[in-house]
Amino acid sequence: MNRLVRNVLLLLLLAVPCLALLPRLNSPTPLSESGLDQLLASRYTAATNRLGTPLIRPLEAARLVSYGDGALPDLRHGILYTGLASVSMKVLKETKGGQGQRATTLLGIILLLSGGLTTLWLSSRCFPRRNARWAALFFVWSGGAILATITPGPGLLLAILGALLCAALLPLDVSASDKRASVGQALAAGALWGLLFLTIYSGLLLLPFLIWHVWSVTRRDPRAIAVFLLAAGIFAVPQLARAYKVTKNPLYHSRWIELAMRTDSYPGTTLYHSGSLPKAIMNYLPNGGVSEVASKSSRTLIEVLSRAISTLGLGLILFIASSLIRFADHRLNQLRRLLFMIMPLHLAALSLFFSAEECVSVLLFYAPLVMTLGAGFLETVVHARRLPRLHARGVLLFWIVACCVSGVSQLLALRTAPAPARLYAFLGPSGANLERVQNNTDGVLAADDPFTMAHYANVPVTFLPASATDFQELEGRLNKQIVAFGVTPALRWDRPEDAAIAPWAETYRRVIGLFSISELLPPAERDMLSNRIFYPESIRSSIRTFQVTPVREPSSRGDYSAIFWDLMYLRS
Repeated sequence: MNRLVRNVLLLLLLAVPCLALLPRLNSPTPLSESGLDQLLASRYTAATNRLGTPLIRPLEAARLVSYGDGALPDLRHGILYTGLASVSMKVLKETKGGQGQRATTLLGIILLLSGGLTTLWLSSRCFPRRNARWAALFFVWSGGAILATITPGPGLLLAILGALLCAALLPLDVSASDKRASVGQALAAGALWGLLFLTIYSGLLLLPFLIWHVWSVTRRDPRAIAVFLLAAGIFAVPQLARAYKVTKNPLYHSRWIELAMRTDSYPGTTLYHSGSLPKAIMNYLPNGGVSEVASKSSRTLIEVLSRAISTLGLGLILFIASSLIRFADHRLNQLRRLLFMIMPLHLAALSLFFSAEECVSVLLFYAPLVMTLGAGFLETVVHARRLPRLHARGVLLFWIVACCVSGVSQLLALRTAPAPARLYAFLGPSGANLERVQNNTDGVLAADDPFTMAHYANVPVTFLPASATDFQELEGRLNKQIVAFGVTPALRWDRPEDAAIAPWAETYRRVIGLFSISELLPPAERDMLSNRIFYPESIRSSIRTFQVTPVREPSSRGDYSAIFWDLMYLRS
């Protein structure tokens, strides 16, 4: 009876964060650019039944053939999560502008509970004689799991696949008389790696280590290696075939270019605004690029380490401390050794390309085994000390509460994100102008804040190209005209990415002044003032006069937004 009560109590505790996040279905939280990027790709897939993105980066447009509506094939995100999110959006009928976050949050809640139950199952397999079930509680109450629930992205799906993969690898070390079981487990492990590759491209980095692990623990059984590779190849085929169909390169990934980004030479993601690379990657690396990339990687890793505790909680500390003991089951020691080998190398490789925020989210892949081994270490130490029953329960309760603090803190820090003020006028009574863009299927929109604009406008939106040449090249590659041009005069200019549009700074200054004056003028005089808009020298000769539609923001600060209509280019 006591065991039944404990199990029911544990399940209720696993469900509490899911219930606490339900109000977020109608109160969305602010999303980062990576979260919006994933949401846009999923929503486009749900609306069109093809894997693509309405967010156009001029640099990617040079390498990918656009669809008929101007959108690009999406080779930045894994197929599996994008597919699940798009199905969720279809079910909830969230395929229009400003929609999609409710569907991804509901999917995240389902994945959070599934990840907790999967971790519970993994802990019972790893420690059948110990009460390591608290590992599931450590997982669902970690800050990273809570944040991943409300942020579009594959983090929680990675955690589930990581737990299943560990469960498949655990029984591989079998006696010589049970080789058939070994082959079956290797088959399951290969299939799970294939699903991992469909979820996150960097799963490719883990393949050599997994092959080595299967080879060593099965006592060099060639059949186990063969079925592992066969299953992995079969499940990885959709991603490889799609990349080959689009680019003629089965291993192509759109984000390899980011190796040169976030460096001193190319701060932030400014390169995405250009129509072509100023210098080929192979020429950039030997000419000071290697040291810049190494410096970027070290800075990213330091930031990842500083955020790791808030992501995984104190369960990570318990996992690291578990290296001080040897578990009775040597298979657990082998898995722990594999984990200590893979984690730092995986994060180091990711830091060469991605930001710390995205690197930290990948830690969720390791979270189930990290929490399981951490909980197993805690139980083993408490029992080894042979503390009095009351003292032992007190120690366990203290660590359980401490390991859940990061998740509670993350829940308390969540804030509702209203629709951005600078887009409110296009969504409200003045939305007729937006409809003009939405109904124009022959063009795309250019914007300085393309993530937010694409989310609420629901039209293909390109990053603001850096020069007139880039404008013209982009239109040629997309076979579409840029029919409207959106700017945000209140742009902060404090991000590295804003350096790509620094030539437009004078334009922003004059736009604000023009709007402040023209608000009080008759229409004819206001039209005359529109001719005083300033353009950067690199683009002035390519643009003729166009009509400006100023919109006052409904806020006490009196900020302004603008969308510039009907860009007429001089074709040279």
